[in-house]
Amino acid sequence: MLIILDESLASELESIKPSSSAVLTALTICAQQVREGNHILFAERNVYRRLRAFHKSLDTRSASILARAEERLPQLGVVNKFSTRAIRLIAACESSLPSRVIENGREEIILPAKSVEQHSSLLSAPILMVENLNDGLCYVKLAQSIANAKVLPDLAWLKAVPLRYDIAPGGGHTLSGLFAYHKARSDRLGAAIADSDCRYPGSAHGGTALALVKEAEAKPVSPLLEAHVLDVRTIENCIPRAEIRSIAKEMDPVQAQRFEQIEKQFSTSSHWKFVPIKSGVRCFELSQNSAESIFWTEICGKRTCTSGAQCAKKRDCSSYVVPPLSDQILARAVRRSDFFSVTERCADNVADTWRRLVILLYSVFCGSERITVL
Repeated sequence: MLIILDESLASELESIKPSSSAVLTALTICAQQVREGNHILFAERNVYRRLRAFHKSLDTRSASILARAEERLPQLGVVNKFSTRAIRLIAACESSLPSRVIENGREEIILPAKSVEQHSSLLSAPILMVENLNDGLCYVKLAQSIANAKVLPDLAWLKAVPLRYDIAPGGGHTLSGLFAYHKARSDRLGAAIADSDCRYPGSAHGGTALALVKEAEAKPVSPLLEAHVLDVRTIENCIPRAEIRSIAKEMDPVQAQRFEQIEKQFSTSSHWKFVPIKSGVRCFELSQNSAESIFWTEICGKRTCTSGAQCAKKRDCSSYVVPPLSDQILARAVRRSDFFSVTERCADNVADTWRRLVILLYSVFCGSERITVL
């Protein structure tokens, strides 16, 4: 994340107060994490200039990190303008506890030097809380693939920015519990991401997403963590279609044929986000009274089987109007060593979702190259 050194740090050191030691400790911890590439350091040039007088009070490496960050200030301006989240390291405030404020349209996490001195983990790589490990790997790989493929041209420059994170898998329905655990500890920054599990336009979120949002909004709200629900049914709906096609062909001809049918059905549809890629849509699910059934009936038509031949239960129906794909699509996608295959057509109906995800990940988890020698 972008760490902004507040001018109060320089003022505190210049006043030679007893609490100045906390500022020096916080700067040292900050420099160490920047050296490891976990964050990007930024400050106004005047702040860097004022801090130079206190480089002698820091260890050599920490002083070198501050000097290097000052030299790179012109190149980091674009990151500062882009980031919708940032850490602001301050000297002191009425409370030594972290807080979150909106500053010029950006969310800033205010970290007093004393809190960093007490919990150095606050400046560790932020945690990415997800339903399972493959979900986290997929979100990161998707964001990197989009930047490298230049399908969102204004964000293509992000391909040069490393992402730094610790993935914390919650195990599906336990994601809210994982969020509650880190919320109670109050010693890490991060974000939780869940799929909506929305089955049709306007439908309610699934249980995992609802529980996560409920926990995130429960008082007291954590200034360190945030929760996001993507407007797609499952993570597979976010994977570029060119990538799914490639994986399906790699698996077997049946999977390839099924995907071609799905893409043909929804190539011009605005409802790709709701396609149940792993489960498909059965004939049984059509011509029912539910909102979900009405939605799919409008897309796929009414049941074609005669009334006497209709199945009594969904699991008994083997006729698919939207075929299912293997549940191994996600696992195979994240195991591939290259970036996802992305074309301009892949962005149809998911470009807004992709953009929100890229901006979120590159704001919360942006880092820098690790510095090995100073």
